[in-house]
Amino acid sequence: MRIAPNQAAVVLPPAAQASVVTPAQAIGAVLRVEVLAQLDLLRYKLRTPTGERIAESRTPLNVGDKLALQVVGGDDKRLLVDKMPTPAQQANTQLKTFLPKQLDASRLMALLPALAAKAEAPEGVAKLLEHLPKPSQLMQADTLQQAIKNSGLFYERGLAQGTLPPPEDLKRQILQLRDELKQKLGLDASNQTTTAGASHAAGKVEALQRATLPNALLKILAQSLPNSVLQLLGQELDGVLARMVSHQLLHAGDEKKQHQQWLMELPVQDRDGIDLLQIHISKDRRQASQQQPGFALWKVSLSLSLPDKGAVIATLSQQDERVHVQFHAEQADTHAWINQHCPALRQRLIDCGLQVGHVQAQRGLPHDDTLPKGASGLLQERA
Repeated sequence: MRIAPNQAAVVLPPAAQASVVTPAQAIGAVLRVEVLAQLDLLRYKLRTPTGERIAESRTPLNVGDKLALQVVGGDDKRLLVDKMPTPAQQANTQLKTFLPKQLDASRLMALLPALAAKAEAPEGVAKLLEHLPKPSQLMQADTLQQAIKNSGLFYERGLAQGTLPPPEDLKRQILQLRDELKQKLGLDASNQTTTAGASHAAGKVEALQRATLPNALLKILAQSLPNSVLQLLGQELDGVLARMVSHQLLHAGDEKKQHQQWLMELPVQDRDGIDLLQIHISKDRRQASQQQPGFALWKVSLSLSLPDKGAVIATLSQQDERVHVQFHAEQADTHAWINQHCPALRQRLIDCGLQVGHVQAQRGLPHDDTLPKGASGLLQERA
């Protein structure tokens, strides 16, 4: 009997084997069980309504868990069961259907320049593009800090403090454009079915590629600006806002935690297009002591995918009072170029008065790096 990853096989007692209780008769029945012990890698002892039973499971079970198992098949010695979702999992599944699908901003940033060329486009399109940061603004500490503040991640915090976020704030610009679009179309864009692109999981450190518009859409835009394209824009705006909210929720209530994390995505407007720079910041105070109450370990990851260089992830971390820099490059030529400039970067960091550890580049992207498990689940698909 083959056991699928989400299934288990419950061994029947000798008295029930080859008796009236056959798998065919039991299909559809639900067993309420409790995991009593783990016997080895795959076998567990369960408490069932008819006594203790042994079960084989391909996925780990936790001692003490109470599960609902539905019979889906078996033979004269074992029942094959599927683990049914818990009430909380069922509620999450139902809730997801009512929440907007989140999208990264790559498609939106490909659509905006094409719309900006049309005289009948909403004014907010040009305003949003005007306030996007340029690469030069990310080269200096003060302007980079300001770009992070304007990423939209802290929009509500400013409102709660009685301060209107500046015009450069990305979330403010997107909200204003969405409101203008709704007035222009005379409808609520959030009532439209979201079909623009695939849902994109939040909370994952990754380099997001530039998007391109389909040729069919470009042909339409070359002639006119129909309401269908504006509705598409509304769907993209709603999806990007949903993703932005999910990133805000990932660090909500972190102020008192010993380990704080922030994740944001900045559209950066270059001469040949708009790229998405993902910034992941981590502040770990778990090693603070009475002698050093303000001690914290910082880690910053910058992820970017360029059309001619491929994906690059740069990580700056602090350990033992030293600064370490680690690059991961997807393409071989990009890796060689970065590796060639690592000595110069090390010297520049030393010239800034920093104690420098390793500065190195590796070929290939790192394994998936996600935010804490508590931030996953519902936020992975919708915000």
